[in-house]
Amino acid sequence: MNEKDAKLEKIVNDFSRYIAIKISEYSLSRYGIFQEDIFQDIYVKLWKSIDNGRNINHLPAYIRKTINSVVINQILSNKKTEKSLDAMKQQFDNNPYNNANIQDINGCYLSKILFECINKLKDSKKRVIKLYLMGHKINEISKLQGWSLGKTNNLYYRAIKDLRKLLKEKGIFHES
Repeated sequence: MNEKDAKLEKIVNDFSRYIAIKISEYSLSRYGIFQEDIFQDIYVKLWKSIDNGRNINHLPAYIRKTINSVVINQILSNKKTEKSLDAMKQQFDNNPYNNANIQDINGCYLSKILFECINKLKDSKKRVIKLYLMGHKINEISKLQGWSLGKTNNLYYRAIKDLRKLLKEKGIFHES
């Protein structure tokens, strides 16, 4: 173990309880965010600080600032993702060519492209997105598929990221 790894491990050991308490103050479950994701992001930021040779004078204040930054970024990212998916869902719902069967869409150009992109996703991600577009909530999808809520949430956000990329490649999705 090199010096930087040892330094990070010491920080994690010394401050893991502090980090857990600070994270729990945010009630992240109401945003669909898992503490483990926040922990990972915090550790990455701490590692980068150590790797860059940054001299941190007051470690608890720096960790608190890092926690706040990571949590805010994650909440904003989740809200942006939800807005994007809600906009796509609304576009799908307002399409006059849609009917009850999600497989029978053949009239609308945007729907065709959207479902072409969805069908390019990995099978588990594809199921999550299709079920979501059918009106199921993440916790319902989790129960329907027999997956943990964490796995379902993870698949959902990764599918959205992949779908954005595919739609952007087709010239459909534009982030402002």
